[in-house]
Amino acid sequence: MNRFIDHAIKNQNGFTLVEVLIGITILGFILLLTFSSLHSAGKNWAVNENKTNQIDEMRLASRFMRQYIQQTVPLVWMRSNGRQIAFQGKPDEIDFVSPLPAHRGGGGLYLLAIKTIQQTDGIHLALQYQLATPQHQSFDFSADGSQETAVLAEDMDELSITYFGKLAHESEARWYTEWRSADVLPHIVRIRIASSTNHTQWPDMLITIPAQAQDGRPEQLQYAVSTRNAL
Repeated sequence: MNRFIDHAIKNQNGFTLVEVLIGITILGFILLLTFSSLHSAGKNWAVNENKTNQIDEMRLASRFMRQYIQQTVPLVWMRSNGRQIAFQGKPDEIDFVSPLPAHRGGGGLYLLAIKTIQQTDGIHLALQYQLATPQHQSFDFSADGSQETAVLAEDMDELSITYFGKLAHESEARWYTEWRSADVLPHIVRIRIASSTNHTQWPDMLITIPAQAQDGRPEQLQYAVSTRNAL
């Protein structure tokens, strides 16, 4: 009987130490590959989500600028030195008058400025706005601190704006890097935005301004405070 038991024990199949170490090593490789795959999938998902958010942000900002620049109102300030249309076109900023919806500012005409601002977390494309009243005869938003600021898009590198139109002393319309006409709005505004940080390519925007303040077309007058009080 004892010899039978000894023979059975000797014939049992088991794992040697070397086999166990090889199995553990293979299992470790499998776990490492699984973790790497999950990590890569999570990283790709985060990148794609960030990319989608950037595209949505770009689309919303482009739609906002196009809509409200197209709705530019030819508001005319009456000053002691003459009439001045409420519009300033700079190479990196555009100041204009447009109606804002009630949920943004309460409705009515507003002085708007689209430009880049420097903040602690980078350069952002921003909208500054305040209610257009007779007391405000310029786009100096820092005069009384009543302006509001909203970020349209983050991580901007450069904002470039050009203006197409015909000035009074010019024989034909052309492109300008600045627009400071006292009596006429540009016909087209072209906006270019560069952003290398988020690797999102902003398309050029060509925005037409239908309203004009010349040739008998509709305009809105806003008298200076001194003139208003004298009436």
